[in-house]
Parts: sequence; structure tokens; C-alpha cells
Amino acid sequence: MPRPLVFLLLFAAVGCGPRSAPTAKVPVPTGPPAAAEPEKRNLVTLTPAAAAKVRGLMKEDGYPYLRVRVDEALDQKLDLESTYNPVDDLLGESGGVQIVVDRKSAGMLADGLTVDYVDTDGLKGFKFVAPKRKPAITAATLPDARKGFVTKLARRESANEPLDQPPAKVFRVVRYESPAGGLAAYLTPDPQDGKKHPAIVWVTGGDCNTIGEVWNDRPAANDQTAGQFRKAGVVLMFPSLRGGNQNPGVREGFLGEVDDVLAAAEYLRKLPYVDPARVYLGGHSTGGTLVLLAAASSDKFRAVFSFGPVDDVAGYGPQYVPCDLSDPKELELRSPGRWANTIRVPTFVFEGTVGGNTDSLTEMAKASTNPNMRFFPVRGANHFNLLAPINTLIAGRVLKDTGEKCDLAFTEGELNRLFEK
Repeated sequence: MPRPLVFLLLFAAVGCGPRSAPTAKVPVPTGPPAAAEPEKRNLVTLTPAAAAKVRGLMKEDGYPYLRVRVDEALDQKLDLESTYNPVDDLLGESGGVQIVVDRKSAGMLADGLTVDYVDTDGLKGFKFVAPKRKPAITAATLPDARKGFVTKLARRESANEPLDQPPAKVFRVVRYESPAGGLAAYLTPDPQDGKKHPAIVWVTGGDCNTIGEVWNDRPAANDQTAGQFRKAGVVLMFPSLRGGNQNPGVREGFLGEVDDVLAAAEYLRKLPYVDPARVYLGGHSTGGTLVLLAAASSDKFRAVFSFGPVDDVAGYGPQYVPCDLSDPKELELRSPGRWANTIRVPTFVFEGTVGGNTDSLTEMAKASTNPNMRFFPVRGANHFNLLAPINTLIAGRVLKDTGEKCDLAFTEGELNRLFEK
């Protein structure tokens, strides 16, 4: 019986509790039959902290192997294992830990995947870290790198989920044209005041291809509706993307979706009640990652706000990246850290220091030579509760950002004060 380990998936809910104790101590076998000859392949690396933690758990509970697998929901998982099948499994080693990976999972793990252990700010657990790779692409910009490229998808998936119908006074359902076809979106209706308003395209987290109910109020601890913009008087558009809801196309995982986001922004600019020079872009988590790629692909946005992105999508795993994870070019085209220095519009990246994707923010900040990029690790905030207060602050400033050029600015001090207890 495998023993699951508590771990953090940085693109999903952040947080974990204490590990559960086994119900009973039972003798476990120490490995496969001596006659079996397993195939040796080191597919996963443990950091010293992760290796030490795993060795301690193994000693405590009597399990000789660590299994790294991809489950039916395409989430990456860690288990302590009593045995393995030398025919179906591959055996590797890192930091004094024997690591087992079944062959199906092996085909869905990024080359050079690392497992780390975090014990800070009250959060404890394992996390997957995207591998560091040498660049496989020589093009200077993301649009240039994508010219002529055809992705090879491991899976062709679409949601086939009907749209939730919004209250007519809050949103109307529209369709905008993208290279994938006509895609659905929620859009703030015309306020009928004869004015041209600032507007923002907002990309949700999780399965950012599909949109759902985003109009009811949510607790400030986890408000992913971006309703602060709508309530302030900023026109708000939630695009669904290819393969999401009942849209044409299939999910590509941060590739063709970039074109959809750009098409949504073009739709907004043409509306009679939108100021075409004041169209902004924002997103959270996977949506935050996607908006950075869109920012690297267009200089038409007034400013971009990215909450909790990753620099390298390999750490997301196959659930959100349905291409060949061992192909460095596929991953580079989807990883904003590779293109952050090419962004030509004001771009603000936020993440809470309590868990979340703080490592990615730090990596991008260290590598950045781009004066258009600003990175804000926000003390006392986490991956979710930073949204409502900061979006309220941004929305207020967007209304005052009426000059010829964007003059938005934020400081770490004012952001940190939003979360002081």
C-alpha cells in the first residue's frame, strides 16, 4: 500500500496540513525479487532538503522507495512505496533515496524535474520545481520564435462545458473572433453614459480556458472574480479560450491561448464605450502566467498585472501543459521567464511571500534587465488573499491613469501595509 506524501503544487491550492500518521506499522517487503533486473533511469532529482525529509519518513515508516507518478487527473504525486514492478517501473536514485517512476508517468514528466521540501511561514510540504534548461530557441522575441512552429500535443482535450449565464446587468455573453474561431466571453455591458471607459481583460487561474460564475461576491481571503475593477467602473472582460467551455479548438496550454487573449483585447478596443488606448491585461496563477506571455507578444496593452505566475511551465506538469514535456522548445515557447526581458509595456508581477510561486517571482526578478518589469513579493500575503486588496488599489489608479502614457506605479511598502495585522 503506497503512502501519499503531503506536497504543494504551486499552480493549485497552496497550503497543507501535518502529514497523517499511518494506521498501523506492518512489515513491508524491501524490493522486487532478486532475479528481477530493473531498468535504471534517474528521472527526478531531490534537493538536499527533500532527500533528508524523505529519508526520515522512510526510516520512520519502513518504506524503501519514493514513487513519483502522474495520476488520472494529471496531477504529479509523491508516495512512499513498499515495492515496485521491475517490468512496469523505472528505478532511479537521488540523495540516497531510491525513486520509482512507472513508464506512463515517465513519458509525462519534464526532463530534469526536481522535488524540493518547504518548511517556512507555517507551510510544510513537497513541491515540484521546473528544470533549468539551456535555451533551445535563438529567436529574440516570442512572436519570432513561434513563427512556423506547430505544437505536438500529447492529448487533444476540450471541456464541452456550457457557460453559466450571468445577470444581465452585470455581464453579457459575447463572442470574439480568434484564430481558433468564435470564442465566448463575459463582458461588462455598455453603461450608456456616452463616455469611453478604461477596460481590462482578465484571465482566471486553474483551467483558464474555461470561465464560470464570476459575478457573486467572494471572501477577501480568496476573491478570484476581479470584481474590484467592475465595481470601480472599469469595463471587465473574461474571455474563455480555445477548448474551454463549448468553444472550438483544443487546449494547447499557454501557446495558442496567447492568440486568444490578444484577440479578446482587440475586441475590447473596438467597442464604442471603451477607450482603445486604455486597455489593460491581468490574470491570476495560470492566468498570470498566460498574461505575461501575451505581454511578450504585443505592445498594445496600457499595462499588465500578473498575480502568482510561474517562470517555467514545466513545473505545472501534464495537467496544464498537454505537450511533450521532454521537448525543450515546446516548454520555452510556453514559459514567460524566457521572454520577460522582451516585454515592452509596463508590467507588474505580484505574489505573496507565504507559499505560492514566490520562487518564480524571485527567479524572474533576479534575471530581469527590463525596465518595464516590476516585481513585488508581498509580505504577509499568500497566493489568494493578495488579489482583492491589490486589485482594489489597481482599479482606483487605473481610473486616474488618463495621461498620454501609462503612469502607474506601486511600492513594496504600500503593498505590504495592505496585509499588516
